[in-house]
Formats: sequence, structure tokens, C-alpha cells
Amino acid sequence: MGIDAVSKQAKANVLVVGLGPFSLEVTKNIVLSGCRRLTIHDNSTVTLTDLSGGFFYSESDVGKKRVQSILNKIQELNQYVKVDVMPELNPTQLKGYDVVFVTETPLTVQVELNDYCRQNGIRFISADCAGPYSRLFNDFGKFEVLDKNGEEAVEVMIKNITIAEKAVVTLLDGAKHPFEDGEVVIIKGVDGMEIVDLDKPVQQGQEQLKSINGTLHKIETINSNSFRIGSTLPFKPYVRNGTAKNLKLPVTMEFPSLKEVLQLPDDKLPLDDNLQTYDFVKMESSRTVSSCFRALDEFNSKESRPPIAWSFDDSELFLKYFKQFSTEELDGKVEKFVRTFSLVCQGSLPPLCAFWGGFVSQEIIKAITQKFKPTKSLFFCEFSELVQDLPTEVK
Repeated sequence: MGIDAVSKQAKANVLVVGLGPFSLEVTKNIVLSGCRRLTIHDNSTVTLTDLSGGFFYSESDVGKKRVQSILNKIQELNQYVKVDVMPELNPTQLKGYDVVFVTETPLTVQVELNDYCRQNGIRFISADCAGPYSRLFNDFGKFEVLDKNGEEAVEVMIKNITIAEKAVVTLLDGAKHPFEDGEVVIIKGVDGMEIVDLDKPVQQGQEQLKSINGTLHKIETINSNSFRIGSTLPFKPYVRNGTAKNLKLPVTMEFPSLKEVLQLPDDKLPLDDNLQTYDFVKMESSRTVSSCFRALDEFNSKESRPPIAWSFDDSELFLKYFKQFSTEELDGKVEKFVRTFSLVCQGSLPPLCAFWGGFVSQEIIKAITQKFKPTKSLFFCEFSELVQDLPTEVK
């Protein structure tokens, strides 16, 4: 991570809203990894359902406030982290926090919290686990990533550089570069390739260069042994030697707000480019899972309760709410998926809670340290294949 990243984390204040089984994984991870202060908020009570995945809860906690049941247990994990409670959730109380993580909270409240976070430069993360289904939303506003991959800069040896409008740099035989499109490299140690017209040196920042050495180039990869660097027409031919080294430059990312995302149709969602095809068997599942979580929020709001586990009557009602948010053709496959979501979404899958808790914890640390590229906006994950074929006679 580096000393700068560790220092940022040690000074960070994190708010966790919601203390279900999944959120406990995140809370545990953040406290163990260390931060200055972690505040928890949850006015609900411990239920028998919480015991299936909430490792901090016990039967004696059922009926008690969640925060009362786990406050001391969380503090015992790391005495260097101040763990406290926020009794009432109000956007104006978020000032001073670096990251706000929200789960098990109505979308109307989340939008209000997200708007305040955007206005005050607070990183906002919303995530949920519902049975074998999970979702993540990140809004870090205008966010600068200081180190997108955490890897050391790599220097490679050059075999040849062509003279062209889009010059090709070829490395020594057998050599491979790890560069990506858009990275910037600096070229040094090249024999030859002086400026053709010495009266027109290359301006590089405040320096005037008389050869290709010291010049910066935004590259376009061809293969693992070569890449393009742009125009080399002002230079004389390449002779021998030289190296190319990638520079660790900051990357700026801009995130849409939760309100903006909720207004988009399900086929226009800003899914993370690297994660939207996390499983090639489930190429279109993110769209369906997104609408299912929207339907779940609407169900909770209109019915003042979640769908009852394995209630086919509730699955019929849930399907109605799903249609309000989905533009998909409701064929038999999609309908079965949606009904299954309704039947099992109140369950807790400890392995998924552990995995998703680790994933979201990393997003929180990325938000604090500005190291490693965070998930861009949305990511959905589902393991519906774990659910057996639906019975036909259960009511």
C-alpha cells in the first residue's frame, strides 16, 4: 500500500449504515485493517434471520437493538479504532466523514444521503446482499486515482523506433511490456533520433529537447512486444539502444449520482467495464438483478414489509413491481428468475456475505487511499444456480 496510503487510512472516518450479516463483514474488515473512527447506525432489532449470517449476534441478542448487541464486540477487534454510534441518521451529520457506506436502506433515503455526500466531497458506497444476489453502487464524485494498479513502473529495452506519423516502438526479441492503451511512457538512452531542424526543438514542459530522449508519449499497444507512440517525423532515424518506462500518472474518474442512475432504463445502466461480464454464462443477468433490487425496494415501501420467504403469493406481487422497472421481454426464463429472487431474497448466504464484504471493504479502502481503480458506478453479482428448481404446489 505504501506509507502515504496507510497514513490516509489511519486518519479516515467511516460511517456504516445498516448492520445485517453482510454489513458485519464489511465492518469487521474495516476495523481490522484500521481507520481513525468507525461509526455505526442501525435502529432495527436483531431477528432470528440475522443469526444465520451475523456472526456477532447470538440468540440472547434477539429483540435487542443491533448496535447495542455488537458495539463492544466490534471495538474489541481493534482498540486503536474509535467505534461509536450515530443514533439518528441525518444528512447534516455526515460532515467530517470520508466514506459513507449504506446498506438495508430505502432508495429515497439513499438518494438524500448521496446528494449531501456529492456536495461535500464524501465518497458514497451503497451495497446489499439478498440471498444469492448482490449489488454495489459507488459514487466518488470527481475522483483522482493516484495509482491505478499498485504496480511498480516498468522499464523495457528498445530494438527499433520507426519514423512515421504513428511510429512503432519494437522491443528486443523475446522482451514483453505490460503497458496498456493510454499509458504514458518516457523514452531515454536512444542513440540517434536527434531533431532534424535544431532551430525547432521539442518543447517538453519547460525544457527544450534536441532529441527523442526525455520525450513523453501516450501509447497505443500493438502486441506484447511493440506499441505506437505518435509522430516521430521531426527526428532523424533510430540507430541503437534506448529504454521506454511507463509513468505513474493520476487518473481522474467521474461518477454519476444515485439519482441520475435510478432515472436510467435498465438497458442503459453504467456498469463497470471490467466487471459487467464477470461470468460469460450470465451476460444479461446484471440487467435483471438491477430491476429485481428496484422491485424489492418498491415492495418494501408499498407493502411495509419484505417478501415472505417461499411465498408464491408474494412472488406474484413482486413480479408486478418488477415490471415497473424492467424493459426486458418477460419470457419464461426471466419470470422464473424474478420469482426465485422474491422467494429467497430474505435469506442470508454466509459465503457470499464474506466475499461481498471483502469486495466492498476494498472499495472503501480505495476511496480513502486513492490507490487502485475503484469499481465504476455499478456491479451486480448473482448465484441463482444455487437455488433448486421451484416447486409448483407451495403457496
